[in-house]
Amino acid sequence: KLRAHPDLDGELTIDGTTKLEMSDPQHSEFNFAFPEATNGQLSWQLNDSQGALLSITYRDGEVVLNRRGQDGKRYASVPAGIMNLRIFVDTSSVEIFINNGWVSFTDRYYADGPVSYQLTSDHQISLMAENYALK
Repeated sequence: KLRAHPDLDGELTIDGTTKLEMSDPQHSEFNFAFPEATNGQLSWQLNDSQGALLSITYRDGEVVLNRRGQDGKRYASVPAGIMNLRIFVDTSSVEIFINNGWVSFTDRYYADGPVSYQLTSDHQISLMAENYALK
C-alpha cells in the first residue's frame, strides 16, 4: 500500500488562489473530481523557494504543462473540459493524469528547498479533493 494517510478528503471551493497544506509535500497523491467539466481557467502549481517550479493549467480546451527552465512547456487538447485530475508527486518527479488518463504528462523537477502547492481558478469552482501522503 502506497498511501500513508489522507491530508485532505472532501469538498473544496476555490475562488482565486488556495494553498494546499500537505504533511509530506514531496511524496503526495492528489485526486480532484469536478461535478461538471471545468470551464474558464484552472491551475495546479508546484512551488519551491524560487516560486513556480511546475504547473498544469487548463483554459479553453487546452492544457499546458509548464516547467521552469528551457523548453519547459508541453500542450494537450482537452476539448470536453476536465472532469478529473490525478497527480502523483515524488522527490523529483510528477505524473499527471487528466480524465482517467485520456491525457497524461510525466516530468522531472529539481526543487530549491521545500515545495508547496496551490490551486488557482479565475472563477468560483467546487470540487471533491483528496490528498494522500505516500510512503
